[in-house]
Amino acid sequence: MSTIDLKEWFDEHRITEVECLVPDITGIPRGKIMPAQKFFQGGAPRLPEAIFIQSVTGEYPEDPTDMLTDPAIIDIKLIPDASTVRLVPWAHEPTAQIIHDCQYANGTP
Repeated sequence: MSTIDLKEWFDEHRITEVECLVPDITGIPRGKIMPAQKFFQGGAPRLPEAIFIQSVTGEYPEDPTDMLTDPAIIDIKLIPDASTVRLVPWAHEPTAQIIHDCQYANGTP
């Protein structure tokens, strides 16, 4: 499914919100929720690289030397894998979940 097909799918299902998800190293989904309109108009969603060093409870390491990056410095771009789009059955408003790949600003994964 391409981005154009994804837009048609959103229109068909009247999607108002999108859950942009990336799995961390333990398989826990991390990400953000955004309005569907912003998903298509705002360019690639971004997240701080530091989400990948959070613990399973969402906290950061107690020892700062364990942190591989400064959580305030680097953002990563989220690239949607349109083949993973699904409706969120428990959402009150029509919501889609999409698993994303990550890239640095220079395009490297």
